[in-house]
Order: sequence, then C-alpha cells, then structure tokens
Amino acid sequence: MIKLRASRRGDGAALFDVWYRAIVGSHDFLKPDDLATIVEMVQRDYFPSTQFTVAVDDADRPVGFIEVDGDSIGALFVDPDMQGRGVARALIAATMPTDRAWTVEVNEANSRARRFYEQLGCVLVGRRETDDLGLHYPLLRLEHSAAAV
Repeated sequence: MIKLRASRRGDGAALFDVWYRAIVGSHDFLKPDDLATIVEMVQRDYFPSTQFTVAVDDADRPVGFIEVDGDSIGALFVDPDMQGRGVARALIAATMPTDRAWTVEVNEANSRARRFYEQLGCVLVGRRETDDLGLHYPLLRLEHSAAAV
C-alpha cells in the first residue's frame, strides 16, 4: 500500500536513488558527460534545497516523489520497479489543482512520459529547444485543463 507524506531531512539518499534509477531507465538519450553534470547538480543543489511530496511503501521507503511549483509539476519520478502501479497518478491527484489548469514539461525524447501525461488529458502547448541547464534536450510543455478532470 502506498502512502503519501512530505519529504524529510533523511530522505535525500533514497530520493536520489529513485531519481537516478528512473533517469537511467527513461533518459537513454542523455550524453554520458551531460548525465554526469546533471547528477552532480541534482545531488549538490536540488535535493538538499527542495521539498517534495513523497510516496512511500509500508516500510516508509520512498518509491516516488513529486515537486510542485505553483500550478506546474517541477519533477515527478517513480522507482522503475513501482511504475505502472498508480504511484504517479496518486502523487498528481494529491498535489495538482482540479479547479484550474496545470502544466508540466517533459523531454521531447522521453516518449513514455509524454504518453503518460497525454493519457491524463494533457495536451501539447509549447516547446523549448533547451532544458533548464541550457543543454540541447528539447522540452515539451503540456497542459492539463480543469475541464479534463
């Protein structure tokens, strides 16, 4: 059974493990040097300073997490062993508004993520040529309207 809770100070290593395993399983398009840069930045800057809603198993081990910034999903990652079991849907249902639109960006090369969000009712509303680090990994902006709930 999956429970949701706020992230805690001691979750960093477990959340990084979920993130890294999910990235390796879904971001095979990343160049090795770029992946190394991203890993360093995520460990050093992102996890220590970011609050998440965390999905945990019965032993309180993180199996997924979401970061929300206003009406946008900043990050959503699920342990590859738990994908397809409703973890991501539960995280979205618990954190995203139902009375107004929300957005998410996904790597254009991550077709699995795009399909997932489209199954939720998201539609393509924009595209950027580079990611947040300025690397040439185009991002697609998807929007979920309140009417699609």
